[in-house]
Amino acid sequence: MRKQSKIYVAGHTGLLGAALLKKLTEKGYKNVLGVTHKDLELKDSSLVNDFFAKERPTIVFMAAGRAGNLNRCITHPATLFSENSIIQNNIFTAACQFNVENLVYFGSS
Repeated sequence: MRKQSKIYVAGHTGLLGAALLKKLTEKGYKNVLGVTHKDLELKDSSLVNDFFAKERPTIVFMAAGRAGNLNRCITHPATLFSENSIIQNNIFTAACQFNVENLVYFGSS
């Protein structure tokens, strides 16, 4: 990974994404992007495509996803799964469309 690479950390406000963003910055990567869900709704494919078209990241770390407390995970598992699948698909599709060189995906359950 080159220090001048444009890196997008999807989910940079979450536990893993925040730690990754901090580590990249500490290691001297200057061109690291993070966009909050208020500024970029990852469930909207047209917004995701617009973001990738404008920013042209070459490396993507995919740590984004909808989370819930234990109660929400128990009572709405299909909703969380569906929303996270949409987010992942939108980012993966945009990454392919805009020729992202490397994509690292983090998942959990």
